[in-house]
Amino acid sequence: MVVHAAATGLIAAMAYLALVRLGALSLARDPATPRWRLGRAVVTLALGTSLAVVWEMCEWFGHTQIDDRIQVGYTDTMGDLVAGGVGSAVAAVLLARGLLLADARR
Repeated sequence: MVVHAAATGLIAAMAYLALVRLGALSLARDPATPRWRLGRAVVTLALGTSLAVVWEMCEWFGHTQIDDRIQVGYTDTMGDLVAGGVGSAVAAVLLARGLLLADARR
């Protein structure tokens, strides 16, 4: 569970910063947008949650099409998704507060 939380949070933050580098998102603190931190957090949480779902679909595919020894099941999947959501939420808070952005502005 800890690995799912940490990995998903890290990947969510990296995905957000990759979108910034590609120009799809901005790091600008726009005074006209008073809730810019909330937007940054929502996008990061959504990215992490979406990527966790894709990961679980890949696990299911691997179990059904490649090797049935790959562990899947309702409890496993839900636990992994919750852990991924928690990790994404932590990354979202850290990004919203600017704590993961020291080198991102270069």
